[in-house]
Amino acid sequence: MVSQKISECLSDRTGSYLIPLLWYTGESAEQVRKEMDAIRRAGISEFIFENRGGDWFCTEPWMRLFEEVLQYAAACR
Repeated sequence: MVSQKISECLSDRTGSYLIPLLWYTGESAEQVRKEMDAIRRAGISEFIFENRGGDWFCTEPWMRLFEEVLQYAAACR
């Protein structure tokens, strides 16, 4: 019996096996979009958006940026 993973691969129904971290360290929304585009060009359709450093996590500006990230990701699907 063929395993489920092998069956998915053979029928091209796989997800991403590489899920990179997109570390946010205070970059502009434009720069974050460029990074998202680079991830997509590498053939990766998922990433983890992680806050690194700074005291902006979950502040109003950070939440606005995160909303932009989600909207851009949805538009690129």
